[in-house]
Parts: sequence; C-alpha cells; structure tokens
Amino acid sequence: MKIINSLIFFATVLYGQWWPPAVNLGIPGADDINPQACRRQADHTGMAWQTNIGGNWEIFTRFHRPVGWGDTVRITNNSLDDCYPSIVYDTGRNCYWCAWQKDTAGFWNIYVVRSDSSNHWLTPVRISATGDNEHPSIFVIGTQVWTAWQNNSTPPVDIIASYYNGSTWSTPMPVTQDSIFDNILPKIGDHNNHPFVVWQRDQDIYRSEYSGSAWQPPQAITSDPAIDSLPELTNPSSIGGGGMMVFWESDRNGNWDIYRTGTDSFNVNIRVTTNPADDLSPNSLNYIGLTERGLPGIAFASNRSGNYDIYFIGYFMDTVFVDTNYSSDISPVMTGGDWFVCILWQSDRNGDWDIYGSRAYMGEIGEQNCGANPVFSRVYPNPFRTQTDIRFQITDNSTNTDDRYGMIDISSKIQKLHIYDISGRQVKSFTLSDIGHRSSVIWFGDDQSGRAVPPGVYFARIVAGEITVQEKIVHLR
Repeated sequence: MKIINSLIFFATVLYGQWWPPAVNLGIPGADDINPQACRRQADHTGMAWQTNIGGNWEIFTRFHRPVGWGDTVRITNNSLDDCYPSIVYDTGRNCYWCAWQKDTAGFWNIYVVRSDSSNHWLTPVRISATGDNEHPSIFVIGTQVWTAWQNNSTPPVDIIASYYNGSTWSTPMPVTQDSIFDNILPKIGDHNNHPFVVWQRDQDIYRSEYSGSAWQPPQAITSDPAIDSLPELTNPSSIGGGGMMVFWESDRNGNWDIYRTGTDSFNVNIRVTTNPADDLSPNSLNYIGLTERGLPGIAFASNRSGNYDIYFIGYFMDTVFVDTNYSSDISPVMTGGDWFVCILWQSDRNGDWDIYGSRAYMGEIGEQNCGANPVFSRVYPNPFRTQTDIRFQITDNSTNTDDRYGMIDISSKIQKLHIYDISGRQVKSFTLSDIGHRSSVIWFGDDQSGRAVPPGVYFARIVAGEITVQEKIVHLR
C-alpha cells in the first residue's frame, strides 16, 4: 500500500497539483526569520526560528501534532540577541534539543536546551568556550547529541564540535585547525553511525568524519574555481552503508545552481538544477514517501519567476513549485515522514518577515481538503475604543477522520481565536465552538483577566486545523 500511495504521490507532484496553500506560522507584527525543523514521529514535527521582539532577537518554537500546529513556545527571553537556531528530535530520550548562538556581552556563544517529554523547554546550557561562536548545527547519533559550530577565537575561523554523553557536554574539540582559510556554516549528520560534518572553506565545500575518537583530516568535496557555498546534507537509507548526500549552491555556470554529491566517494559533483535563473539555499529531506528506499528530495529558492519562490525536487522528478507569491520567499527547510512532507521558509509578503509552511500528504491529500477553512468576514468598528465585533466563518472541508493521513474532522475539535499584541504576546483567547456557521466574538479591549489593554495595534488570529488566518485591529485610547 505504501508503494501504491507513493506512486500517486509522485504523479501528483509531477503535475503540480500537490502543494497546498501556505500557512503563516510566525508571530504577528514581528520579523520572523531563519526557520529550522525536524521530525519527531508519525505526523509530529518540531520547528524553531528567531523573532525580533522588543528590539532584539529571541528563539521561538512550535510543534505540530495530528490536530495541527500548536501555539508558539518561547525558549529565550533576554535583553541581548539569540539567533540561528537548530532543532532535532532525540528518539531515545523522547525529547527535542535546540542549539543557537547567544550574545553574551559582546561575544557570541553556543547554548543548548532540551525539552521534557511534554515539549516544555528546560534550562539552557552554554557549551562553547572562548571567542565568537556562531551558526550551530545539532544532530542525534545513537545515544550522543552532537553540535558543530564555527569559532573565531584565533582567526581564521575554524569548525568546533562537542557532544552530550548522557550527563555532560564534552570539551569543545576542533574539527579544523586552519591557519589560512575561514571555515564556516557547518552542518552535522550521521555517516555510518559516525558524526559527519560538511562546511564551506573559503569558496569550496569540505567534509570530515569523527572516527577513532578523533576528527579525520578535512577533505575537499569541491575544487571548482567558482563559489560553492551553503552545504546541506542528508542520510538517504537507499545509499548503502549509511551513505551521505551533500547539496550546495554554486555559481560555476554564470548563475547559481544546486549541486549534489553522495555515497562514500564524494568524487562526482552532479548538477541538480539547470535553469538560467538563480537557484539558492538547498535543504534536503531523508524520506519522500518510499520509506523503504529512503529517496531524498530538496527544496530551494529560485527567482525564475522574477522574484524568489520556493521550489521542490524529488529524486528522479521534475521541479515543481511549492509556493509562488509576489514577494521574497527564501531560506526553505524540510522535514517529513512516512505520510507527509513539510517545507518551511521565510517570506516578506506581509510587509515584514514571517515564517510560512506547507504540509503535503501522500495520495493527493493536502491541507486544502483536510481540516478547516477559516475566513474573517468583518471586524467592526476598526479602529475601536470600547469594543469591536470580530466576525468570521470556519467551514469543515474534511472528508475523512484518519489522522494518519492528515485528514481530521474539525467539527469535533476545539478551535481558538487569539488576540496578540504588537510584540507577539498573547493577551486573550476565545474558544470557538460554532464550527461550520457564521460566528463572532466581542472583544472589549481586555486581557484574559479582564484588565484593559493599552491602546495600540493588535492581531486577531484564528487557528483551525492546519490553517491560520489573522486580522489587524487598532485599539484607540
């Protein structure tokens, strides 16, 4: 049955009818950038990103379950910046891990935090030493949690790694010790049950593997005189012996294209995209439907339509668009499982940066026919002084209640309307039960405790199934 569904899946993609409408997953009124994502199990997904709130960057997360995306969960709350999160799920410990770079009084340092089994974040731990430490990447390999990042304590920049053994983090160890070139933007993964790191060294892509209790000497993946940058890696199970695929962007053809290499040799650079436009920021996924074969797929940003949009390529498949919008859609990331693929990216279509996402299910199942369709019909008066009537409709267009395939009957699910302030803080929440009919709530400009909120800009957001919509509301003095 999986193979039959996968064939339908591939055919649907080829004819461009697969990706459902994009969903805004960011925080209203704030810049949301640098999304990252990972799969937990079944239909569960974790995502992390950074948001500019109160004049500095903070790290936020959200978790997807069969009933849809949950509310935002804040990891950091500091007066300085927290940036570039990386997130992974730890099957053995049944928890998420998130790493990021934190401004500590003028120096960037790497912090890591784990969740409990209920997805509540615990106390962060600093794992880096001296100098500026940036762009962490985190991955679970067996019982160990590995993190790699770039460090410039003694320029040029080198790659550093550390691992968690179940009780403590190891002393940071150098992956590179380069006296000439900068080594930046590492990504860590699993190669034959060994930690494996790829990174950009000057204008080429390099790799190293941790074997015999030491990092092996770096080896070049590319040697072209053009610029090869932004490496990403994946572990497709169809490649024997736990092999590895590496993707990156290159301008060796006069424009930016996506390249890849793989298996255990890394000797051949294969051009993935051949469009005369610029194709940038590849991000790969281990599984596309045929879990038994572990076929990889990639998402990337391309300006082939005159502005940057998100595109997808499955193994042995043509390029299809995920989202086309008259805005800049960039920095895609992917995750997925046996029955779904999820792509997240950042978009400026609302006048600021937001995180958008699209989850597609196998067998021609998408968000447009699994769950809810919420629409605001009127907010009046707006602006308001004492009260405003928020009118909307949520229709249930589910056709099945099998959550495994992402098809959920929302008539039995509790829906919410949330009010957020301009900083992204939730101030009030209304429970919606009149699914399938026109409905409204009256907001008196108060918070959950009944206290009057200050005048300013607020956002009404409805989360129903997989779809999120929001409306701007102005509260006057």
